[in-house]
Amino acid sequence: MALSYNNTAFWSAYVAYQQQFAKQFNVQLIGPLVCCDTYGSDATLQNQQIKDLVNEGAQAIIVNPEDASAEGPSIAYAYAHHVPIISVDTILGAGKDAIVVRASNLFYGYSACAYIASKVKSGYVVDNEGQQVSSNGHDRALSFNDCMAKLDPKVHVLSKDTLWNPNTALTFTETAIDAYHSQSRPSTTSTAGPTRVSSSSSKQRATAPPPAPSPM
Repeated sequence: MALSYNNTAFWSAYVAYQQQFAKQFNVQLIGPLVCCDTYGSDATLQNQQIKDLVNEGAQAIIVNPEDASAEGPSIAYAYAHHVPIISVDTILGAGKDAIVVRASNLFYGYSACAYIASKVKSGYVVDNEGQQVSSNGHDRALSFNDCMAKLDPKVHVLSKDTLWNPNTALTFTETAIDAYHSQSRPSTTSTAGPTRVSSSSSKQRATAPPPAPSPM
């Protein structure tokens, strides 16, 4: 396994489930090898980790790509050695995979929009987006913005690519609340990770994946 993270509730649950089913199906796991933490990423390291797994004799590699477009060299290396790649939680931007296992991030964005549109008809919504170079962050933002334009056209969306960094999300949210304080009544009902906040409706939604791996 070559994962981007294992230090969030989502990925901790994912690793636990994977270990559970590996025992059940008598599969030997190597890893997970982790290339990143909450505040930093290293696609170069993940490329090397994938090559290392191939060289160690892995018969298949489960990858959560840190940078979907930067994994091309290692994916090609695995493919040349007839090692299938299973991409989880996001898609590959380069190279071939055997299967992709992920939730519908378009539905994530639509669900947030539908809830906000049912509560808010004017004012400002702070949209702390997930990393826009990732398929997950991009799909959520695309769906959310498209839906808001159709269902809630009088609401102004204030967007920020937070790079999945909760501190960036918090700073942008506080700045927006300060700027539009007279039109907002903010409160939070967040889970861990970057968030979407509707400052005028006093609602907040997580843009990080849900903690349970079942939607994947």
